[in-house]
Amino acid sequence: MKVKVNTVFGDGDAGFVRMEADDDDDMYHVYNILEEGDTLEAETVRMVTTESATGARDKNRVHTRLLIEVVKIEYDAEQCALRVKGKNIRENEHVRLGQFHTIELEKGRPFTIRKPHWDTIRLDILRELENPMSNAEVAVLVMQEGLANLCLIRATMTKTCAVISRSIPPKALREHAIQQFFADIYAAVLLHINFEQIKVILVGSPGFLNDQFMTYFQQRVVQEERTDLTKLENRQKFVKVHASTGYKGAVEEVLSDPAIAERLQNVRAVKDIQCLKRFEEMLMTDPDRACYGFQVVQYAAYQDAIDVLMLSDALFFDDFKQRRVLDALVAYVKSHGGEVLRFSQMHSSGEKLMSLTGIAAILRYPFPDIDLLAETDALKTST
Repeated sequence: MKVKVNTVFGDGDAGFVRMEADDDDDMYHVYNILEEGDTLEAETVRMVTTESATGARDKNRVHTRLLIEVVKIEYDAEQCALRVKGKNIRENEHVRLGQFHTIELEKGRPFTIRKPHWDTIRLDILRELENPMSNAEVAVLVMQEGLANLCLIRATMTKTCAVISRSIPPKALREHAIQQFFADIYAAVLLHINFEQIKVILVGSPGFLNDQFMTYFQQRVVQEERTDLTKLENRQKFVKVHASTGYKGAVEEVLSDPAIAERLQNVRAVKDIQCLKRFEEMLMTDPDRACYGFQVVQYAAYQDAIDVLMLSDALFFDDFKQRRVLDALVAYVKSHGGEVLRFSQMHSSGEKLMSLTGIAAILRYPFPDIDLLAETDALKTST
């Protein structure tokens, strides 16, 4: 994401941001920033009907620049497309004041978002966009004999780039089929992975299949004189790990491996997965230091007990009042030394967190009977 102009200085400020999306991940970030009541200025296409002196009507698509007040936001996860419907608040020759129009934001086209109030969550997203490390990518290749999944792990989503499937016969024809299987994976890696952007490529399998594939891969790049892939810096990006299967579900298993935690410490999605795994383990082994559900987590926060607060970004698309309550909770936890992690609903970790109400916390110290104490406190407050 290119943030060209930023006039927002702090929480609660009004201001505008002019930006330009570079990739699909950026579109999801913008989806999280925009809300009803914001204004959006961008280039768009409008179908305009003109009438000649003889009364003949003609319809034409014209390019124009509109300033709209946002009333509806639609995000297509499959196409990574963002459509924003709004009311025109600046009349021009093609669109009257008050008319409705839908702008489809596109990569490579600048747009401006203006808000009367930038809250803590949206400011955090904006800071992430201004930090190039937030877009660091990880590729995960998991395989078993005859099946492989190649995925890109980005800040806000897991994208399946290729599913490779090939029947592996027994005995005499087996070795030839394995080589063909590796050739299919090799082609998928070259097609979908940009080695200039990628941080690390995790290659996982049961047994020694990943070793065999990496031997095949290195032989191919030497045979084809791929000097870009024989560079030490690119060879070192490949890391062999254990995976129980070649199905997509093994991707999270690979990313939660503590052995690679240091290598992936700057990758937000991986940090989320590892933190959620820690939370789930704590629920089993030390339940007094883990809690979930808004009422309980809020109580823990105001007792200064939260070490890590985990929130699904899905919670911030509900009503305005809830967003303000969550924003205040996030600001309070941060101001008292707690860490706040915002989980993307487009990742499996975000889906898991939503199954736990979308909000959870790891506590600084054991807090026995916190559920009962939070409920009692809520009853006192209501009376």
